[in-house]
Amino acid sequence: MSLDAIITLGILMAFLATALSGRLAVDFALAAAMTALMLFGVLLPEEALQGFSNPAIYIIACFYIVSAALKESGALHWLIMKWLGRSAKPGRALPRVMLPVAFISSIISNTPVVAIFIPLLQDWAKRHEVSVSKFLIPLSYASILGGTCTLIGTSTNILASGIITNSTIYQNMEPLGMFELAKIGLPLLAISLSFLVLFGR
Repeated sequence: MSLDAIITLGILMAFLATALSGRLAVDFALAAAMTALMLFGVLLPEEALQGFSNPAIYIIACFYIVSAALKESGALHWLIMKWLGRSAKPGRALPRVMLPVAFISSIISNTPVVAIFIPLLQDWAKRHEVSVSKFLIPLSYASILGGTCTLIGTSTNILASGIITNSTIYQNMEPLGMFELAKIGLPLLAISLSFLVLFGR
């Protein structure tokens, strides 16, 4: 094993220990790990900072800005409360939770969608005296499955498309189309929604 590999493994172990201990925020721990790799000469500065030149990073940042604006403005609160309705029975409520989450997750990165919907669900569940825990896993699944339906549904899809476009290995491949993933994502969403409504609870 080369010296660079040993250094990299050591820094990776230190990062994992720091992240798991919670003594330092993950983003600061990542920055420290990247800096350490540069200081030890494992990475050149151009290599370490190359990821920030990927256009996908700026697209993802824009999604978070839009999501934060929706959350802070309260624009979704009234609409979602009306959509969820008064019935808290899982058989009726689960489709009303999962469908809008899946749809919004297909057009906005799914991670902030979950962050927006959790307090809304907590408020709705409190009003109807039902345990919110019955809806949190379906919420998570809906956001993941909705994100698989479009290119912009998850940051992973955007990054993968950027890698395909910029990599010399995939020279003959076209970038992922906006709805190319829907051929797999929509059937998965339909099957999963049906299962959760019929048997999941």
